[in-house]
Amino acid sequence: MLLVPTANDINYIQLQKIIDVPNFGSSRENLAGALGIIESVIQLENMGLLIEPKYIFLSESFDDFIDYSQDFYNKGMKKESGALVGVVLENIIKNIAEKNGIERKLKVDQIISALTRVGIINKSMATRMRSWYNVRNRALHADWDSLEMTHIGEAINGCRELISNYL
Repeated sequence: MLLVPTANDINYIQLQKIIDVPNFGSSRENLAGALGIIESVIQLENMGLLIEPKYIFLSESFDDFIDYSQDFYNKGMKKESGALVGVVLENIIKNIAEKNGIERKLKVDQIISALTRVGIINKSMATRMRSWYNVRNRALHADWDSLEMTHIGEAINGCRELISNYL
């Protein structure tokens, strides 16, 4: 289970209460409390239970662009929806790679293979990701006749799945 530190996180709330105390820096008790909370957060990070803030921001940004692609899709705008979901998908895959220590400069197919090899995704997910990525390739090369709306819809849903489970 991954925990995302937010304003509702107990460590965040406790630290904020301590910091909001007048003369925060002059109280040993306040400093000891803050240090204890920071040590707890470090322990969570060391156990791999915190998501790096960069990926929280990226997930939210990608979600917004996927919503735009979904709007185009709902209006039957194949070119716009296909192109946008393709760009977002490529960025999601490259960020999943980076998050997992895989070079983002690799070609997407190589990234998918590397993610499979190290056990981040299974072969079934790799196949699905390649299928979704094919939407990007068709849109990028303006191969509109072979770009199906159902494939675009699958790529949109796939992006949402990747964001939720891997980013």
